[in-house]
Amino acid sequence: MIEQWARVQQLEAGAVLVKAEAQSGCSSCGAAGGCGTSLIASLFPNRVGTLFRVGLAEQAVQPAVGDRVLIGIDEHYLQQASLLMYALPLLTLIGGALLGAFLAGGASSSAAAELGSVLGGIGGLLFGLWMARTRALAREQSLQQSVKVLRVEPGPGGVAVAFSPPPASK
Repeated sequence: MIEQWARVQQLEAGAVLVKAEAQSGCSSCGAAGGCGTSLIASLFPNRVGTLFRVGLAEQAVQPAVGDRVLIGIDEHYLQQASLLMYALPLLTLIGGALLGAFLAGGASSSAAAELGSVLGGIGGLLFGLWMARTRALAREQSLQQSVKVLRVEPGPGGVAVAFSPPPASK
């Protein structure tokens, strides 16, 4: 389970809208300013203001607006999404370039074969991006089932509620 702290912004029926807290790097260690990951992260702007909908399961403590929550996502879902978003467009780009070179192979010059390869690659990339977007939209429901609220910490002025599991049934 991959975990990230977030702040509850809004409550909905059976779900909360959260905004992820900014991190300075990969959170693997405390060397926020001394590694390459932190440097690269500082070059790209954060997605400030982006809210994520997280479904609420049966929990002992329900979050309130302003609470800090630990959300988790299943690694299996994240691996599948990564393959879908990165590998699929790459494979269709290569396949399109090979197909374009093959179709233009009957041309008398190598410039025509190169042009066919470039055009086929661009077409394959666009097709792969379209397929990845279509599949990602179709998988949105499974995303909401893969992301869970793991822990709730009260926000400013909140009261911490200790949770103890109910006694085992006899």
